[in-house]
Amino acid sequence: MLSYRSELGPSLLDMFDHSETVRETEADFQNLSHFELLPPDLTWAIISLVPEAVFELRLTCRTLQSRVDEFALLRSPDSVVEEISFASFVVNQKWIATALYVPKQKSALFELRLKRRIAPVDLKMRIKRTHQEIDDHPNIYMLNIAVDSYQAFLDRLRANECPSNFTMISREIQKRENLESQTLPHRLRECIGRRVEKIGMNHFHDRSAFVAAAKLIEGIAVKKLKIANDILSDDTIEIMLKTIRLHKVDEMYLSIRKVFSSDPVVALLKISSLVRTLNIFQAAERTAVRIDRDRNYFFGAENADWAAVIQVMLSLKLENLYIQNAWFPGYLSAHSVTALEATLPLLGKQIWFASSCHPSSEEVDYMWNHHSIRVKSNGIICFMEIKHLSATSDKIAF
Repeated sequence: MLSYRSELGPSLLDMFDHSETVRETEADFQNLSHFELLPPDLTWAIISLVPEAVFELRLTCRTLQSRVDEFALLRSPDSVVEEISFASFVVNQKWIATALYVPKQKSALFELRLKRRIAPVDLKMRIKRTHQEIDDHPNIYMLNIAVDSYQAFLDRLRANECPSNFTMISREIQKRENLESQTLPHRLRECIGRRVEKIGMNHFHDRSAFVAAAKLIEGIAVKKLKIANDILSDDTIEIMLKTIRLHKVDEMYLSIRKVFSSDPVVALLKISSLVRTLNIFQAAERTAVRIDRDRNYFFGAENADWAAVIQVMLSLKLENLYIQNAWFPGYLSAHSVTALEATLPLLGKQIWFASSCHPSSEEVDYMWNHHSIRVKSNGIICFMEIKHLSATSDKIAF
């Protein structure tokens, strides 16, 4: 039997000068700085204290370059981008103008993530940075994302509205989704982090805009969600509710003009079962020139018993409810205001309710059952507030 040693010459072990390697390794360690000799976890902890210095740290040596890159891509804070704003617009096709707000201290870390994950041509041609010269304002990174009408077809297919050639089309879907994993929105999402404080969606009038934005924020937890639309339909309400669930939204801000829903009250109750804070701004009709003080209108519903609805809303998960309905203050009549004063403090929750109401409501300012109850009027605009003593001013702000 032939040995490997005799047939192939000296063994690898014979050729390996162990003593020389030990000397080289010792020399390498002697040349390392104390910072380079720190355990990786401790190095990453130090980097987390000065994220604004990641580019300078990368220039010091290969060891720190490697550890800074690993920190930026895998071990950096969950939250880097604090706010994302989307606005839908049309120029030849549908687009979403996207703005990412990043605190000054974390901007270098965010830009390192961008450079490590996104192609240089996309960084140069598609992403623009603004506000870097304003010290007390976050840097804003702006880009436009195309709204893919193909996604609407995918939605219909998955809902079994297009059953023909299902196998062939399913393969196309898989191919398309594999390609999408390499697109700019996918790569950008990897740079954002796992949590964002606030997301705004403006002028989203159909499903396709929501779907395009969803690609960028998929898997990200969101504390505050703001939706500003002239019109809410049953379709957009359904997507909004899904967005709240998927992203574990805690605070919701809605600015709307019209709601075309089969049951607006049920929609409000569903929202109230999902979030703790709800802020609603009811805009006037575009042709309105004066306040319609006696009209009982809010969120697409005429002549609802809003005192009863509000009581049910606040008996669900919802704790803080702020309604700005100054154009239609008659939605809360003087009788409804009195009813809310009597019922809301008995819910057994630490609530905060504030709303515009009818100017004929009686002015009051008193404490009852650990709640501050106030109604103030100037003869034109009237506002009521029922607040538990534990409530703080930041609960209802957006």
